[in-house]
Amino acid sequence: MKHATQKYDFGHICSVIETFIQQKKLKKIMVLGISLGGAVAMEIALRMPKKIHKLMLIDPAGFYDPSVPSIYQELLAGVNIFAVNSNKDFDRLLRRL
Repeated sequence: MKHATQKYDFGHICSVIETFIQQKKLKKIMVLGISLGGAVAMEIALRMPKKIHKLMLIDPAGFYDPSVPSIYQELLAGVNIFAVNSNKDFDRLLRRL
């Protein structure tokens, strides 16, 4: 049950995991993060780099490249980034993946 004063923000999530790793006295760990978990995994790796054996990220939140249009925004605009009608389209898609 959530307490009225309990925080569930990004920093708190990272602190809970960091505390768990410290309390369990884990030496070398493999960290896997998907989406928001990817952003958390990256933060844990930054906070505890000597403890990280492997860092695995699947579609992590937190990456933004202003030179690459947002896939979400393209979707809203009706653009299918997976449509390949030419060599140029194929090269463009490969750069996105």
